[in-house]
Amino acid sequence: MHSDAGGPPPGTPGGRGPAAFARDEGGRDEEGTSGPRGPHGPLYHPPPPPPRSRRQSIVGPLVLIFLGLFFLGQSLGLIEWSLWEVVWRLWPVWLIVAGLDMVFGQRGGWARALLVLIAVAIVLGIVLGIQPQRAIDRPTGAVPSSPSRTFLMEPSERVPAAPSLPVTGQQPEPVTIAQPLEGISAAEVRIESAVSVLEIRGGDLPDLLIEGTVVPLIGEQVQWDYDAVDGTGVFRLYSDKPTRISSGPRQGEWDLVLTDRIPISLHLSTGVADSDIDLTRLHVPELNVEASVGEVSIKLPETGAVKGTINAGIGEVILWIPEGRPARIRVETGIGSTSVAPGFLYRDGYYVTPQYADQEDAVDLVVTGGVGTVDLRIMD
Repeated sequence: MHSDAGGPPPGTPGGRGPAAFARDEGGRDEEGTSGPRGPHGPLYHPPPPPPRSRRQSIVGPLVLIFLGLFFLGQSLGLIEWSLWEVVWRLWPVWLIVAGLDMVFGQRGGWARALLVLIAVAIVLGIVLGIQPQRAIDRPTGAVPSSPSRTFLMEPSERVPAAPSLPVTGQQPEPVTIAQPLEGISAAEVRIESAVSVLEIRGGDLPDLLIEGTVVPLIGEQVQWDYDAVDGTGVFRLYSDKPTRISSGPRQGEWDLVLTDRIPISLHLSTGVADSDIDLTRLHVPELNVEASVGEVSIKLPETGAVKGTINAGIGEVILWIPEGRPARIRVETGIGSTSVAPGFLYRDGYYVTPQYADQEDAVDLVVTGGVGTVDLRIMD
């Protein structure tokens, strides 16, 4: 006769009956397991899959490699560009590299190697295509003098735009700037540089509104115009962005002097370069500055009311307040940072000097930071 001892009944693992899986009072099975039960015993919970390794982008390492090569080339004298010139010229390359990384980055090591070769080829092609052109030494007297850039006019006369500097592919001629006052009692001056070092200061110019020298880049066209209406002169100095970047000797330098004889409303656009603006001797009732990339140092006038706005862009703006000057400055930063020297008080959203009491001759500015840095300092 067949006996049940020969094997476990179907549906009971290990030959144990349903009683072997009965729960105790604590809700645990007698086998020491807990949790939900199925019709044939405890449910099986598979272990979680191992985490997938996250793909690392190569854009960051490529940026570090190119920066290292750039600074190495500068230290060895092989590269004469400034860092801002490289950023201004080559920033679209990183968009291309990021897009290629998204397309080919998932396909393995061979695709990444191909991406690196493509990125290097793009950068080398651009560098070779815009290789800086060095100035050519020529004997004295071999270059004809540039046409006069000085305008003599009646205050109400409209002056057409000055002719642009011709592009010869060699060292550009320095451009002399000299605009007579011609009886005006106030002025509005607009200066818009592209990729140049800008220096502005006040001076004792009894007969001129502005004078100075501009050494343009190869391919840069420097222009200006002037108008005078009802005793107020409007002067604008600007340039077209060069189609080729050059870093020859003294190229890309704007050195300008403004008269301290009349009030001047000043509007500046500094472009991609460092700027040094010294207004201590001037009377500037209105000051507006648009800084793009680079360090912009502004020394405010020692006397007179000053109102306006300053946009730090993605660079750094250093604002110097003369010691003892009544001033209040509102700083609005996005993801940028603000540095404030001792001597300022914070009151109602403004940084104020102890001398400020809503005087008519005080400094009253709004500075926006964006992603740049704003630095407030006291000038001795």
